[in-house]
Amino acid sequence: MTFDAMTLPKLDFDLRKDDLYWVKTSPDEKRALRFLRMDMKGLLVFQGDDGPDIKIAVPLFKTMRSDGRAARVPNKVRTKKSPLELGDVNPTNLLDPEEPGITTTEQARRLKQIRIFQKARDLRWFVVEADLAPLTTRGHVGVDRFISSKRADAKRAGIRWTPSAPTLLRAIDQCGEFQSRPLSAFFYDYGKHEKLRRWHPFVISEAQKMIEAFWHPDRKPHHEVRNDFYNAILNEIARLKGEGLAIPPSLRKPAKETTRQWINLAESWYRWRDRYGQPAADARYLGRGRSIEATRPLEYVVFDHTVVDCWALVEDEGGNILLVEKPTLTLAVDLKTRMRLAAFLSYEPPSLYSVMACLKQVVRVKDWLVEEFGAVKGACDGWGKPRTIVVDNGWEFAGMSFQATCEAAGISVIWAPVRCPQFKAVVEQAFDDLNEHVWHRMKGGIPLTPQLRSKFRIDNSTKAAHTIRQMEYLMWHHFVHVRHLEPNEEIGCAPALAWAKGLQAHGRRTVDDVTVFDGLLGEGVRCTLTPQGVAIDGQRFHDPSITSDLLNRLLRFARKGNRTKDFARAGSMDVYATRDRVDASYVMVWDFEAKKSIRMPNVRSRYSHGISWKVLKEVERFAAEENLAFHSEDEMIAARAAFNAMVRSELPHQGFRAARKRAALIDKAPSLVPGDRVKEVAIPANPTGAVNIAHDTAAVHRTDDRIPPAGPDRSRQKRKKTSKGTQGARTRDAPLSGTQPPDTEVTVMEPSAFALDDPASFLRHLAQTDED
Repeated sequence: MTFDAMTLPKLDFDLRKDDLYWVKTSPDEKRALRFLRMDMKGLLVFQGDDGPDIKIAVPLFKTMRSDGRAARVPNKVRTKKSPLELGDVNPTNLLDPEEPGITTTEQARRLKQIRIFQKARDLRWFVVEADLAPLTTRGHVGVDRFISSKRADAKRAGIRWTPSAPTLLRAIDQCGEFQSRPLSAFFYDYGKHEKLRRWHPFVISEAQKMIEAFWHPDRKPHHEVRNDFYNAILNEIARLKGEGLAIPPSLRKPAKETTRQWINLAESWYRWRDRYGQPAADARYLGRGRSIEATRPLEYVVFDHTVVDCWALVEDEGGNILLVEKPTLTLAVDLKTRMRLAAFLSYEPPSLYSVMACLKQVVRVKDWLVEEFGAVKGACDGWGKPRTIVVDNGWEFAGMSFQATCEAAGISVIWAPVRCPQFKAVVEQAFDDLNEHVWHRMKGGIPLTPQLRSKFRIDNSTKAAHTIRQMEYLMWHHFVHVRHLEPNEEIGCAPALAWAKGLQAHGRRTVDDVTVFDGLLGEGVRCTLTPQGVAIDGQRFHDPSITSDLLNRLLRFARKGNRTKDFARAGSMDVYATRDRVDASYVMVWDFEAKKSIRMPNVRSRYSHGISWKVLKEVERFAAEENLAFHSEDEMIAARAAFNAMVRSELPHQGFRAARKRAALIDKAPSLVPGDRVKEVAIPANPTGAVNIAHDTAAVHRTDDRIPPAGPDRSRQKRKKTSKGTQGARTRDAPLSGTQPPDTEVTVMEPSAFALDDPASFLRHLAQTDED
């Protein structure tokens, strides 16, 4: 394009040199650009502070001005804000002072804000009129004459206040500029003064030290840093007096409220992090991410535990009251419908056992609730196999054992962040609901805070009147009759109704074989299978027929040694077993060849009946301390009886802190989970003794031996490395699918053994199976 002034585009809108604009260069980026000129090609040239000049065509810039991508910054705005910020009118200036329910103080504040707003609007009207008809003189007499000439027009426009000549002149100079007079420019920062005009520089410097000392990780209290601040000012005044110098009026102690406001105004994410830690700073300042959203029932089931705010009576097997203690509640809540799927009360601390017991309750039909409370509009129908569970990332849930066990059962695991109860908000809400409607209303309930209970000398432990089973009944009564039937604000309907609709639309996932599921759940341990069975923590589990059958199927996959020298050596191999924490009478050994868990009984059946692993260790420790005979099973039973008698005799004489630790030893957990059904069914015998039950548990599709690798050591002490000669020979050579392990004897079968008697019937059977 040749240079010709007549060919340059005409500007039909207000654009002057040095105008400042906020320009959106991308959806997520804005730049401050200052208009310089129009170049010889008719492009508008803008200068940026952080980059090269930008050229924009006139039609494009007009479009950007109309759609908001280019926003002009008002000039000469009398405000404390940055000159690059656009001023906005405070919406609280337009609140109704006659709104019912507000206090007289709030009404007075709103009336004051309305007066300030009306005064700013009236002043802007006169300034705009002065822009349209420029003043011929800036003398006060001439300006007053101009204001008087506009009184009639101002009255018709609804203007109630008339400015003086000096006020109008200051507003023309300081509140924006011609054709850029936003109303926000006329709101002055009344009462906002600079510190240097009111306080001595020494006071300001010491105030900064006070602020830094308060937000330091040492977490000094406010009164301590304030006293240090005051002492510094007094010492400076004493120094000036000693030198015979005058004391300036600005060198004085600020009021306590002033120091508090200075400290509060210095608050930020960085200072809060330094004083209280990053998790607290993130919780206070950072925006929340999107929470887990469920689309159907049983998609996400959230687990959590808490100590119940109520004292319970601890009984022995004979029903005798021994002491009072606060039980621990483990709760499972469906995220989509807020249905309470399981609740487990125990004197055990939060542990893997309580989560496993709760999970077993989730997958079972709650007929015991129907028998107790009735159907109640589906409020007792909360059961099924969850797709994913959300558990606490604590020590009780950590480790490869729990995750491997849940994945083997076909259940995914999500670990909640550490010290982040918001991640499990649905369970926290359920805990608060129980406190408000159940625990705090019972005899022995623990309302209020510990400080208030201490102040009013409230001790409800002496008023405990319910056992843990009675508390369990009252808890489920509240769930069934209240919480599942009343509308929930978050989901918009009753949980029981949402549950029924969700099942009707998406169906219910269930466990095919609860027996196999129970065998998978538990505390996973690695042990060695020998002709004597398996040994775990000093207990041996063995049955001749079961052990022989396992060795017959699994030993061929073990690593082979020197067959010439070790042909008469007993066979052994590593296996994976799960044990129930409250029942040491059996373990479940995983048979990776048959794809099922095999129950292996304890050889000391009478001694281990109804005893937990924790009590078992306590009995062994007691026998060693008392030097009791502990060899035969009868001697072990006698030691167990002596231990129980000792616990019950010491409880009345022990302090409460020592006695409450015995509650988990006294409480005998039921051997069956509520909802279990025991049925005796006659099954025809087969050559191997195994029974094939159709199920689809995820573990049956695994081709390895289910022995998880050693997880990372969570302790601070590092493990010592062992030499190659002392390392145990691990046997993990289970065959992959469709392959035969090395050194395995293969039995060659004749082709006729694979022939079908009726091929057509076999094909019809396959087609029917696919349809099912």
